[in-house]
Parts: sequence; structure tokens; C-alpha cells
Amino acid sequence: MKDCLAYLSLHQNPANEIALRRIINKPTRGVGAVTLEKIIVEINPLEPQMLKAVDRALDNIKGKAQNSLTRFIEGYAEPFFDDDPEESLSYYIREFLNRFGVIDHYRERDRLEHSGREANISELINSALAYPPNQEGLRDFLETLELDSSASEEENQGNAVTLITMHNTKGLEFPRVFITGMEEGLFPSNRYDSAMDDSQLEEERRLFYVAITRAMNQLYFTGCRYRLRFGRIEETFPSRFLQELPPDEIEELNPMAISMGQEKSGEYSKGTRVIHDDYGVGTVFQVLYNNGHQVIHVQFESGQKATLMPQFCQHKLDKLGNSEWD
Repeated sequence: MKDCLAYLSLHQNPANEIALRRIINKPTRGVGAVTLEKIIVEINPLEPQMLKAVDRALDNIKGKAQNSLTRFIEGYAEPFFDDDPEESLSYYIREFLNRFGVIDHYRERDRLEHSGREANISELINSALAYPPNQEGLRDFLETLELDSSASEEENQGNAVTLITMHNTKGLEFPRVFITGMEEGLFPSNRYDSAMDDSQLEEERRLFYVAITRAMNQLYFTGCRYRLRFGRIEETFPSRFLQELPPDEIEELNPMAISMGQEKSGEYSKGTRVIHDDYGVGTVFQVLYNNGHQVIHVQFESGQKATLMPQFCQHKLDKLGNSEWD
């Protein structure tokens, strides 16, 4: 998340050398210590404009780094906002980060390392919805985050709730544990295709076991029916892991259907080609049912995956026909 803030900070303050150093090779652009030094020596102390320094250094940089840094400069040269009054600040931040491949970079890191960086980026983008989609709104958003960060560092923790990832809970125990985000696409994640790699799914199941065994007295699971991701509201349904728990040991405090039937006949089937207003053209690779409602997993040609409930998004979703499913 700090990398995303550094990208935004350099946009707001072109003289921010710390931000430049942080992001110049994230994602990898072939910029090592020698190349970075060539850039730093081009910084004019009287006019410390980082992107101008990068541009001046290009003549002394060759190969992949030169091409990548040229695109880096071009990304900042494009306008951050356009004239569409309907879009949010979250939308513009997401589009800005996509120019540089930041979200895709951390999505791939998550796949390889079983981390949650993309989810953190999503929450960062979502938090910008409260601000107007203009330069003043972006400035206020960044200033608020900076103030919140400073306050958190100075705050005396005392007797407080412990927020911790599942990876870091091994060996710890707590009287009461809340496991949040028990939704398909979040836990287990949607980083895999229709034939989710068994070993990777098993790794997430192992993490789930680690998390639930941290509870000494009480254990709670929570999820939401709709989740805001990257500025969009998406329908969700309960995690398959909930089905694996002994039903006689569970009490539903706020009933949320956790019975997910397997495929049956319906409007959409595996292999159906669809088109979505936001995601484009894709293919259904899995069909489930949540409390009587059909739920489809779709792989889009853009590389994105989405979980949709056709009953609630008919105005955006249409069928194109079926294709052979590999």
C-alpha cells in the first residue's frame, strides 16, 4: 500500500525524491543501483523535479530500463482526471495505478506468496470514495492518510483489539477470535482459475485451520452479502470452507445461507460466453447456487475474474452463447 501512496504522492509533489526512489523499480523496470544513481545526479537542486531528472538521464540508460522509464514518464504525463462528472476519486486512482501495472504486479505477488496485498490496495482505493474527484480531493485524501498514520504511531495501544493476518497467528491464542471476510473470492481467494490448484487451495484451507484453532473460548465468522472492491459493489456468497465445519457446532447469529449446491440446470452453464458492461467478454467456468440464486464465476478476456449473481445484474450482463470448455 505504501507503494501506491508513493505513486500518488509523486503525482501531487513532483519534487518528492523519497517517493521516486520507492517506486522507480516497482514493478520491475530493470533499474538497479547504477541506473538510479544516473537519475539522482540529474536532479537540479534549484528545480528538483523528479520526472525531469528521469527524462534527462534517459540518454545514459540503455535497454529495458530505458524503455520502461520512458513509459513511466508517459504515465505521469497523462491527465489524472477527465471531464466525466459521474466517476469517483476511487475510479481515477485505480486507473492511475493500472497505468503502471501496480495492481497486476501485486496480484501476481499474492498468487506466488499467498499474501493479501491486492486486498489492501482495494481497501485503499475504496477509502477514497468519500472525497471529490478532483485535485483538491486527492490532496485531502493523501493528507488524511498521512495524519492517520502519524496518529497511529503515537497512539498508546493499551488494552485494544488485536488485528492480525492468519499467517502471523501461529503460536498465539486469544479468548475470542473473529475471522472476517468468509466469502468466495476472498477466502479462498479468486487468484486461481476454474481448476484451482489443489495444493494452493489446500494451503488456504490449512491457514483457515490455523486461524480457527487460535480461539480459546469463542470463535465468530463474518461475511458480507455485497462487497466494495476497487470502487465497485460486487455480490458475494459464503466461503466453501464454512461448509466443511461440523453443522452441529455452529450457531447462526445472523443467518446467511452457507449451503452452496453444485451445478444444476439454469440460465447460465459452464462454458457460456457472456458480455458484461464493466468487465467485457468472458466465459463462465463455474456455476453454484446460493440460497436459490444462481452464482457464476466468469473469466474475462481482460484477465479479470468476477463472481456474479445474474438475477441482480441483468442490466449489465448478457449471454453470447456457449463454447467448448477445456
